[in-house]
Amino acid sequence: MKQNILIPVLTLVIGIGIGVAVDRTIVVRQDTTPHSTQGDQPLGPRAMSGDRSPSRPDASAEAGEGVERNPAATVRRIKNQLDLSPMINMDFEALLKAYQAIRWMNPEEVRLALAELDGKPSMTQSGMMLRMMLMDVWAKNDGQGALEYSLEIDQPNNRMMGVMSSMMSWMKHEPHQAYDWFRNNRDQLKGGGIFGGSQMESLFIAALSQQDMGVAFHEIVQLKGNQRESAISMVAGSAGMDPVKRGQFIEQLKALEDEELRESGYQSLISTWALQDPKGAAEYLEGLNPEMENYEQLQQSLASSWSMIDPEGAVKWQLERVPEGESAGDKIADVFGNWVSNDPKAAAEWLEAQPEELRTDELYREAARNSAWGADPASGTQFAVRIKDENERQMALSNLYDSMKMQGEDQLEQWLEGLEPAMRDDAMAFAEGKDDFAEEAVEDMIGE
Repeated sequence: MKQNILIPVLTLVIGIGIGVAVDRTIVVRQDTTPHSTQGDQPLGPRAMSGDRSPSRPDASAEAGEGVERNPAATVRRIKNQLDLSPMINMDFEALLKAYQAIRWMNPEEVRLALAELDGKPSMTQSGMMLRMMLMDVWAKNDGQGALEYSLEIDQPNNRMMGVMSSMMSWMKHEPHQAYDWFRNNRDQLKGGGIFGGSQMESLFIAALSQQDMGVAFHEIVQLKGNQRESAISMVAGSAGMDPVKRGQFIEQLKALEDEELRESGYQSLISTWALQDPKGAAEYLEGLNPEMENYEQLQQSLASSWSMIDPEGAVKWQLERVPEGESAGDKIADVFGNWVSNDPKAAAEWLEAQPEELRTDELYREAARNSAWGADPASGTQFAVRIKDENERQMALSNLYDSMKMQGEDQLEQWLEGLEPAMRDDAMAFAEGKDDFAEEAVEDMIGE
């Protein structure tokens, strides 16, 4: 069976999280152990004398009793343990223990462990997970060596996983050296997933911003076209969660000559900031020039992010800022739809207490659409049946029909019986029309 490519991507994300957690453990130990002389600062990519691998006694204590000092034996034991986990992608305890057991290895020992792994079927979830962890450990001490090794791997999936893990680990610990290598060797990474495109540039620049925001912005303005928007958005994504970095980002943003790029940066920053501190983000936004070309869009982005954590507060905040002459219902439709996704009962009760002019087709349509793909699609009925435009109402009811059908035939029948005859006809007619269209499309394809 062909391996799902999403699995290694998911394992990469989990692996990075594990690495961060373990690194923090190491830093605490170094701060409290008088005999420790190793810091957690970036070192030269080939400087083996500055090996950041933790000492074996610490590693063995965390990994438990019976840890072998032999890399091949360690890998065999870990893989057998991971194979026993029924849901390895979500078994964080097993993953953390696995990383703790191998993080003491130096690059040569990682080579020996990989050789053991290569001698067995490694395209299992546990094999891929372990391979990516090993490359992460190697690149932490020798990023260039880990990448050069990965690029020589013949098996395409293993090569891709090796390159991804190595690059992400090196970038986390030594972003300047990793970025320099990437720019000089970009052609070697073609076909390596995200590592040949603008997304990789953005990741590197976001990593650089954690050390020097000015350097990161210097790199951003050197990029072209959509690459610049991608990079500034990613930097804003990390800066928006940290007050210190946020201040640095804002200072750099103010100095940008490119107005379009500056506005893009503001939008990404406000969206991220609002996920953590919506009132703080709103206060900052109020201090910006309302004559900015995308000021209204900034308000919408803030409200949308705000609605993820406090939908009622976001709706009320946005409602107070609807420009005179515009439809308030249409204006808050997207944010209200998010509220419906989180708590349809509370959203519906709030709407019932609002003036009639707020209840527009656009608002009902968004509410019904969000309900259709939520945990309780039947709750969207109360919104769909109030849409005045016939085509829009039929489409909304049809979407609910599809969602209820996925719940099971019994639930679908019960839902249809609860509709008024006219509404039931709307739901079924539009849905059956879609089914007929799909059947005709399949017949046409077969006929060709």
